[in-house]
Amino acid sequence: PLITSIPNIKGLKKLFCTECITLQTIPNIKGLEKLDCSYCPLIESIPNIKGLENLYCSNCPLIESIPTIEGLKILDCSYCPLIESIPNIKGLKELECYECPLIESIPTIEGLKELYCRDCPLLNLIPTIEGLKELDCSYCPLIESIPTIKGLKILICSRCPLISYIPNIKGLKELDCSYCPLIESIPNIERLEILDCSYCPLIN
Repeated sequence: PLITSIPNIKGLKKLFCTECITLQTIPNIKGLEKLDCSYCPLIESIPNIKGLENLYCSNCPLIESIPTIEGLKILDCSYCPLIESIPNIKGLKELECYECPLIESIPTIEGLKELYCRDCPLLNLIPTIEGLKELDCSYCPLIESIPTIKGLKILICSRCPLISYIPNIKGLKELDCSYCPLIESIPNIERLEILDCSYCPLIN
């Protein structure tokens, strides 16, 4: 028989139900720490599970929103075409929202360390998130500039056609601004270790 539901199992810490194509709902399991329900085409919502730390719900085409789960550390909601916004979850450490066609902005999430928002139609600037270490905003066609984020170590902004300027971020270790046709120069970033500025026709 095909799985259409998961029992509310007392004491369960981790739930993996990836690619359960007939699963329709996720129970609100008290004490659950990790949930991976990626590639479940019939799931419409994620319950606000108190204490959940890791949530992976990518490629769930019917999910429209993510609840504000207090204490969540990792959120991957990539490839969810109906999600319109990301909740501002204080303490979230890693956010992946690749290719979400309705997400137009990222909140200033206190404590965020890694932000991967590739191929999202962001209308405004990337927020200046204090303490952010990694940023991948490649393939974002509407971003016009990158903020000077103190402490950023990895910046990937390739294939952003409107970006014309890269800030001099002290301590940056890796920069990929390839295929950015408006960038005219690369800042002299002290101790930069990896640089990819391929196919930037205005750099001389």
